[in-house]
Amino acid sequence: MNTVSQWFSLEYDILNTNISSAIVKKKLKVTLQILFPLALGMFFIWFFVQRLSDEEINEVWNAFKRADYLWLIVAFFIGIASHWMRAVRSILLLEPMGYRPSKMNAFFATIIGYLANLAVPRLGEVLRCSTLAQYEKIPVSKSLGTVITERVIDMAIYLLFFLLVLITFSAKLYEYAETTFLSSFLQKVSLLRLAGMAAAAAVVLILLYVFVLRKRILKYAIVQKVENFVKGIWTGLKSVVQVKRPVAFIVETLSIWIFYYAGFYVCFFSLPETAVLTPDSGLAAMAFATIGTIVVQGGIGVFPLLVAGTLAVYGVAEPVGYALGWLAWGAQQVAILVVGTIAIICLPYYNRKRDGKNRNHQVENS
Repeated sequence: MNTVSQWFSLEYDILNTNISSAIVKKKLKVTLQILFPLALGMFFIWFFVQRLSDEEINEVWNAFKRADYLWLIVAFFIGIASHWMRAVRSILLLEPMGYRPSKMNAFFATIIGYLANLAVPRLGEVLRCSTLAQYEKIPVSKSLGTVITERVIDMAIYLLFFLLVLITFSAKLYEYAETTFLSSFLQKVSLLRLAGMAAAAAVVLILLYVFVLRKRILKYAIVQKVENFVKGIWTGLKSVVQVKRPVAFIVETLSIWIFYYAGFYVCFFSLPETAVLTPDSGLAAMAFATIGTIVVQGGIGVFPLLVAGTLAVYGVAEPVGYALGWLAWGAQQVAILVVGTIAIICLPYYNRKRDGKNRNHQVENS
C-alpha cells in the first residue's frame, strides 16, 4: 500500500508540476507580449529625447502647454467616426455568409478590440470575433476571416497611399524615406528570398496534406476541428469578392481613411507652427507615422518620432514636431480608451434591451 500511495503521490506531483509549468509559461508569454512593445516604445522615446538639449526639451513642454486642445477634442470625435465606419464596413463582409449584426454590436466589438490591442498585441482581433460570437451568434472562424480580409485591404491601401506620397511630394521627402527606411530594407532583401523559400515549403506541405495524408489523419477529432476552423477563415476571406453592395464597401473603405487623415490633420491647428502647414504635409506625416503603429503596438514612442522627422522636411523644428506627434497620438489613444471602456459597460445592457424588444415584438406578432 505504501508503494501504491507513493506512486500516486509521485504522479500527482509530476502532474501538478506540469500544470504549474504550463501556467508559468503562459503568463510569461503574455507578460512579454505586453512589455516588449512598451520597452521598444520607451527605447524610441529615450532615443529621441537624449538627442535634445535642455532648451529643446523645454520647447517640447512649452508646446504642450500652449497647444489649443479644442482641436484635439475635434480629432477625438473624428477618430470615433473612423472606427464607426470600420464597424459598418465589417457588416458588409459578413452579409455574404448570411450574418447581419447590428451596427452597435459591430461598433462595440470593433472598439473593444482596439482597446484590447493596446494591452496585448493581436488580442483585439480574437476579442472582437468572440464578442460577435457571443452577441450575434457568428462563428469566430468566419468573423476572423473577415478581420484578416480587412487587414489585407487596409494594408494594400496604405502601401498604395505611401507610394503616392513619395512620388507626388518633394524629393527631400523621398530622401528622408530612403535614409530612414529604404536603405535598411534593401539590405534585407535576402530575407525576402528566405520568406519565398518558406512559402514554397508551406505550399508543398499543404499539397502533401491534401493529396496524401488528409484521409489518414482526418479520423482524429482534433484534426477535424482544425480543418473546420481553417475552412471558416477561408469562407471569411472569400467574403470580399461576394460583397452584395460593392459601391457601399468602397465608399466606407475610403471614408475610414478620410476620417483617419482628417483626425490627424486637425491636430496641426493646435500649434501655431504647424497650423500654417498645407494639407500635403499632413498626408506625408501620416504616411510615415502610420509605420510607427505597424512597427510598435499602438505606435508608442515611434509615432511622434516619425511625425517630427517628417515635419522637419517642411521646416518645423523637431521639438515642435515631436510635441505635435504626441498630441495627435494621444487624441487617438484617448478616443480608444474612453469609448472602448464605455463599450464594455454598455454592451451587455444594450443587448439585454435589444433582446427584450425582440421578445416583445414576437409576442405581439403571435
